Amino acid sequence: MSGSQLCSHKERSEIIPEELFKPLFVVEQSYITEVLAACDNNKTRAAKILGISRQTLRTRLVGWHDELFGPSRQPKGRPMKRR
Repeated sequence: MSGSQLCSHKERSEIIPEELFKPLFVVEQSYITEVLAACDNNKTRAAKILGISRQTLRTRLVGWHDELFGPSRQPKGRPMKRR
């Protein structure tokens, strides 16, 4: 496609409703959230429906949490034994 064949933002907004102009990560986050809710937050089932591994789903969820609330402070390794 040449540059002259691409439509401008103004032309697109006349054809496509403005509410459809969303970044891909917003659409992805919304869809994953809907699938998780439909699966009662069962990550294994949701990952199968989404066609991704459970680890990929977990990575996305942790990334979104970190973006909103900052990195989690979970200790690494085994928990300490109580005496």
